[in-house]
Amino acid sequence: MARMKYKQRRKRRRGTGWPPWSFGELKFLTDNYGVMRVADIAKRIGRTQKACMARARLLGITKPKSPDWTKRDDLFLRKKYRKMTKQQIAVSLGRTVVAIKVRIMRLGLGDKDRNTEWSKRENNFIRSNWDKMPVATIAKLLGRTKGSVRNHAMRQKIKKTHWNKRFTSEEDATLRRLWQTIPNGDVAKILGRTTSTCGYRARKLGLTRDIRWTQEENDLLRREYHHTPLSKLALVLGRNWKAVMVHAEKIGLANKRTAPKWSQEDDDILRKHWKTMPHRELAAKLGRELMSINNRGTRLGLTSSNFWTSEQDALLRENYKSKNRVELAKLLGRSPQSITKRALSLGLRMPTYRREKRRGKFVYLDKR
Repeated sequence: MARMKYKQRRKRRRGTGWPPWSFGELKFLTDNYGVMRVADIAKRIGRTQKACMARARLLGITKPKSPDWTKRDDLFLRKKYRKMTKQQIAVSLGRTVVAIKVRIMRLGLGDKDRNTEWSKRENNFIRSNWDKMPVATIAKLLGRTKGSVRNHAMRQKIKKTHWNKRFTSEEDATLRRLWQTIPNGDVAKILGRTTSTCGYRARKLGLTRDIRWTQEENDLLRREYHHTPLSKLALVLGRNWKAVMVHAEKIGLANKRTAPKWSQEDDDILRKHWKTMPHRELAAKLGRELMSINNRGTRLGLTSSNFWTSEQDALLRENYKSKNRVELAKLLGRSPQSITKRALSLGLRMPTYRREKRRGKFVYLDKR
């Protein structure tokens, strides 16, 4: 029983829908595996990074070993370790940041040897700019990390002054005047505070937003609800479409909305712009919902599917064995998935191949 389940899992894994590797894809992988990043290779040939790495392991391709560390590199690392960041050292030596970190550990250069003392100039700079600059900018100007700058500010008890700044009587008057008319984010920008601070102060002052529906809004909703799109109603009322629907149910309006009937002019516009204009723009032009546009197009027999022509099929048959899916998609102006589906429907298959003893050499074995 367990054996049967294992076989079923293997069958499911095999049927992923990915086509076999072509000769061009394998050649590109072997030529560039140690030179380009795996992510770039995967993007070029239209496959995942894991698939590229697994195929490279099967072919016996390994990345080139990084060069050994010389005495000159170690001396440069010891001299510049206290003055430059790891990223700058990596760029100077032509290595990765991980390689720099590993070499630092092997040489015994830890945080104790690093210059962790803060000078008076740095302390004064942090105190004078803590409220004016972001932490990332301060860290970049001082040549330190954001974490070290934050920890040093905590040790020196440097805090943001506007956090403890109390609301003045002028700010309270401005908050009372603007709270009912503009959004909270705009109020926060005018006062130079955060939205959460303004909301907390408004609750302290007992300010509330009057979101109740007026009699005029109710009359407009009863008059226009059944034959006006929700998006247009929400725009006129200054509310979102969900609030309009919920309030319509509360005041006893039926859920079924009757859209305006389609005229001959509307049908002509729909036929004319069906394949040239996006359906959202077409819905906005006709003043209707997107769903009603799609339903009307289906009833009129309008289709936006891009059928394959005989010329495109001939071009696909001619280049399917020599080019990969991404190149074919660019050539035909389609997606790689549509290329795969069309090739399967036409009975096209990738050529078989085998690898010679010498690495990176392939022999074409297609005898059909």
